[in-house]
Parts: sequence; C-alpha cells; structure tokens
Amino acid sequence: MRMRTTIDSLVRRVTAATPANLPLTFPLIDLVAQMLDGHPAWQAHDARGRWVCPYCCEPTSLVLGPGAPDHDALREVARVIARCAAFDPAAPLAFHSRDAVQRGALRPALVDRLAGQVAFACEKSEAWRMGDPAGRWLCPYCCTPVMEVDTDPRDGPSPRHVAEHLLDRCPAFAARERPVKTCLELVRKAGIAGAVVTGAPKAERPATRTGASDMAHAARTQKTMLPTPPKLEGYELACRYDAGGELARGFYDFLALGDGRLAIVAGEVRGSGIDAAMSASICRKVVAFAARHETSPVEVLVRANEELFHDLGGSTDLALFFGTLDLRARRFAFARAGFDSPLLLRPAQACQAERMSRNGAPLGSVRGSLFRAALAEVSLSLVPGDLLLIHNPALGEQRSAAGDPYDARRLAADLSDLDELDAESLVGCLVHRMTAFAGPGPCPDRLVLALRCARAPAPGDEWSAPLLALEADEVETQLVADLSPLA
Repeated sequence: MRMRTTIDSLVRRVTAATPANLPLTFPLIDLVAQMLDGHPAWQAHDARGRWVCPYCCEPTSLVLGPGAPDHDALREVARVIARCAAFDPAAPLAFHSRDAVQRGALRPALVDRLAGQVAFACEKSEAWRMGDPAGRWLCPYCCTPVMEVDTDPRDGPSPRHVAEHLLDRCPAFAARERPVKTCLELVRKAGIAGAVVTGAPKAERPATRTGASDMAHAARTQKTMLPTPPKLEGYELACRYDAGGELARGFYDFLALGDGRLAIVAGEVRGSGIDAAMSASICRKVVAFAARHETSPVEVLVRANEELFHDLGGSTDLALFFGTLDLRARRFAFARAGFDSPLLLRPAQACQAERMSRNGAPLGSVRGSLFRAALAEVSLSLVPGDLLLIHNPALGEQRSAAGDPYDARRLAADLSDLDELDAESLVGCLVHRMTAFAGPGPCPDRLVLALRCARAPAPGDEWSAPLLALEADEVETQLVADLSPLA
C-alpha cells in the first residue's frame, strides 16, 4: 500500500512537470527508480543486453548492469523516456504490459530469422516474387499488394521488409493461415491483372563473385547464423567458436523447450570444406525439430540419427552433444554421440575438474538398437558456483611447437586457474591460452561453451529470456512448416 501511495505521488509530480525540463526533473528519475526496482515491464532486455523502453517497446542504446542502477544510470533512463515519442507526461503509467515489452525485445532477432526463411522461399517459389503493375509486392498470405515492401527487378522483394509485414501487418499470417503455392492462385485471389514475377533465383543470375569471394561470403554467412547466448536469470552462459578453415564444420545452438528449460546443442562434422559445412547446417535444423518432439536427450539423439542416417550416407560422421538445463530446478541432463565429455568444475571439490559419462557412436555411423545402446544420459544437480565447460573434439588436435598435445589434463588445469572469472571472460582467456600454446600457424576448429550456476533463483523471479526464445521458435516453426513443401 505504501508503494502504491509513493507511486501515485510521483505520478502527480511527473504530470506537473513541463516537457521542456522533463529530462532533468527529479520526479521522473524517482519514478524510473521505482519502476526499475519493482515492475517486470521495466526489466526487459534484448539478446544484446540492451534495455527495452516500456513505452515504445523498442530496444534502446542503454545496457544496465546487474543490481540496482546508480543515479547516473537512472538519469540516462529518464532522458531516454522523456525523448520517447510514445511517452505521455500526462499519463506516465501508460506503458505496455510485460508481455508486450518482451515481444519488443524479441522483435529484431525475430525479424532477422524470418527474413532468412523468406529469402529461402523467394529462391524456391515464384509466388513469393510476384508484384502488381504498380511495383507493389503481392503477399502470398493475405493476397494483397503491400506498399511497404521494396522490390527490385533483379533481386525481387526485400526479405527483411517482407518479414516486417508478416509480423506487423499481415492478418493471415497472424491467424496461421497457409500461403498460396502458385502464381496463378495468387493472381486469382488478389484479383489483379498484369501481375509480374520480380527478380530471379540466384542460380539464374549472372555470376558477380569469384570462387574465393564466394567462400568468404559463405564464411561470413555462417558466422552471422550462430546464435547469441541468451541471458538467463541465475546463470552465466558464454560461447565462442573459431573456425580453423575457410568454412566452419561445427555449430552450436540454444533452444527454448518451454516449462523453464533450455537446450544446449553443440556439434562437429568429421571432414572439411563445403560438404562438412552443409552437413553441419542440416544437422542443426534436424536437432531443433527433434527437440520439439522428444523430452529426453537420448531420444533427441536417436531421432536425429534416424533422420540424418541416409543423408550422411554412412561416409560422414557427426559428433553431437545435446543437453537440457532446467532453470528452476538447477538440473542439467545431457547425452553425447561421438562428442567429448563436458568438464564440471566444482569449487566445493577443491576446484577439481571431472569428466562424466561414456561416449556414444557419432551420428551417421550406426543406427537402430546399436546406436541407442551406446548412449548414456547423465543428470547433474548444479549448485551456485558450479562451472560446466563444453568443447568440441577438435580441441585435442592442438599441439605445441614441441609436439605436446593440448590434452584434458592441461585443459582442466587452465580451467581451474581461470575459475574466478565470469563465464564470458573465462571463455575469452581460455581461448587466448590455447592460441598461445599452439603458436602461429593453422589451428583446428575451436568451440568453447561455458555455463556457470551463478546463484539460486529468488522466489517469484521472471524467466524472461527462455520465454522470449520460445516465442521466436514458435513463429519460426510456423513459417518453416508453411515453406516445407518448397524444400
């Protein structure tokens, strides 16, 4: 009751302030302090850690550290709010709900992911490249001309603009209706004469890059497709992947499974070049779909192996790690197929790193009961301070100038030395030590992922990051299902 009275008093003082002096008025700063401390709509951050304005639901340039913000930080937040076009000084409590702000935090990453799926659809189907005589793009979902989507005679519609239309303005996409599949059906439903196909598949366009630049472009595309570790309340999560060749043969991913669970995936193909890169990309998607239908890490690996066995052709092995983190119960369950065991560092055990579980067969090597029998599931109860390090098998290929291997003993020793660091700093320093150990020259792929249980979640904590990721996966699943006949 006392907090309600305090907020009401602050609202009256903010309302009385003039817009000209609003950025510097203490009533607004005091209101910001109250809201940041107690209202979940004011505590949303995007994947890059930027604070999201609760009035316009857009990520800002502010990155608020842990704990209560100091006066300078409160002052900057007040300045941002005062300049927000959606903020009404006469109604300072008219901000959006927690769910709406979370959707705003999610939106940039969701647009990027949808744009990739739209680009794939434009490559596979002319119905996604149709335009009316005025140059407006025709939406395959709502079958209407869209002025906001830029089209190019050579490249077709802008995938990003299409993604924004689907998310913000397309009622048919929001209602989860299916898109039309042919140009004839689209023209008939749109009722427009003279519609034309814009752009052309990339395979039919004149070559504009050399082979070397194509490889460089593919490498950059691979790097942008790797996800950013989500921010988790009560945990630190950091990851780094450095490709040893032109194209990466490994991958990692984070998947929200619902019910406060997060899946951590890491994989590596035994091979190199374009074939290995394609196999890694295919495996990542197959594992994501398997994780939505299975709850056990072992069953996810079995299902993924069955899906991929014929595609890999028995000639390509793929090492895979799949683990699930229960955020509330602080339990981590995992299984591995040809992948190195993670290291668990527990300060309560004199900083001794230990490995766990037997290894399974790599994906694509065997199938059926033989593959399942080789797997084992491990479940760990995490306590504050525990550090779990996941790394790819290729780390063991590193050697010093004297020919000494970077073995598990050396890795565990380095891990113990760096245990006092936060997860992100630990990963960076660990990779730096590996580079110094191996010296100049070519190095294998390096995938290092660290998960630390920072503290037990307090009662009533909001697990916002997994919920955001889950919503993104649901929308992407819808579009993938819609486009699956084109593949």
